[in-house]
Amino acid sequence: MSSFYSDQKESDISFYYRGPFLDRFTNTIIDISAGAITPHQIPSSVNRKLSYLMVECFQNILRHGESRDDTTSRLRDNGIFGFRKMSEHFIIHSVNLLPAAKSTVLCEIIDNVNSMDPDRLKEMQMHQLMTSRLDEKGGAGLGIIEIARKSGQPLRYIIEDAGGGLSYFHQQISVNTGNQKSTPAEMIGETREIYQKMAEENIFLSYKGDFSQKSILPILDLVQHNISEANEMGKNGRKIGHVLIELLQNISKHGWTRPNDSKEGIFLIGKKEDHAFILVANVINSADAPFIEEKMDYLTSLDDEELRQLHKSALRASVKFENKHKSGLGLIEVARIASAPLKYIFEPVGDHLLLFSMYVRI
Repeated sequence: MSSFYSDQKESDISFYYRGPFLDRFTNTIIDISAGAITPHQIPSSVNRKLSYLMVECFQNILRHGESRDDTTSRLRDNGIFGFRKMSEHFIIHSVNLLPAAKSTVLCEIIDNVNSMDPDRLKEMQMHQLMTSRLDEKGGAGLGIIEIARKSGQPLRYIIEDAGGGLSYFHQQISVNTGNQKSTPAEMIGETREIYQKMAEENIFLSYKGDFSQKSILPILDLVQHNISEANEMGKNGRKIGHVLIELLQNISKHGWTRPNDSKEGIFLIGKKEDHAFILVANVINSADAPFIEEKMDYLTSLDDEELRQLHKSALRASVKFENKHKSGLGLIEVARIASAPLKYIFEPVGDHLLLFSMYVRI
């Protein structure tokens, strides 16, 4: 978990999704970004641009991407879609499989668009609209021109050979969200590493940010679909949603408060051969570690019947976790739902700060 946290430490918000790309998820993606971004972070005019760019980028994966069935994974590897809010920039990432020939054409279009100034881009857009050039190449060109005009930044990309006549097309779209015009850093390399880590660990969703209800509810839609898609794990969809809510509420209540008064964390969700898993982490003050460790050790020492009795007692009395013989109701429920004992670890991340990570198997 610490490597994922380190990769995204400089991001105020980050979201990555790897799994089936469905048209109905387009609105879900917009809802996730809208829930994660507060009005004081990004002006409404910029937010409208971001909504358009995310829809266009996500739809491009739907329209042009290829699907590769990976026999070593429980996920169809269609690629990855994500976004980050970093200081004065909002960065949208995508990686998808394309036929190698299509990648070559796309590179030519992007290079041509990147060479144009704003006036020339506008002229080119009008020309293509008036000549009704809506074949595959022309349509792709119109979409790329509009993305370039709205983002106001060069479109960055790299192509990697994926074998079998396919290529991985990595794309970065950046938008300046502040008053000062500046050039964002190229993050394609970092996105490639995140994609590789998610593929290796069978993780289909990663989110870092402020865990408000408005942000989390649309994420649950993606989670429910990815779990229910696997018939043998479909019954776990509600369990995972319940566990996720409990864990995120725990972070919002007890996590370390940042200077901007937010309590952020990071969570990852994936699935393996016969189970799903959730990894959740947040920064805590090191002084709180002994209490948390005592709480976790006590819960993991209980068998199913002891957990049932503890849950019954906590539910009846609505107690708070005050010592090793009591536990917060939400965490008890998580321990009861989990199909294996909860695992946890503390890792230093700064002066008097620790990253507290918990692994839940379902």
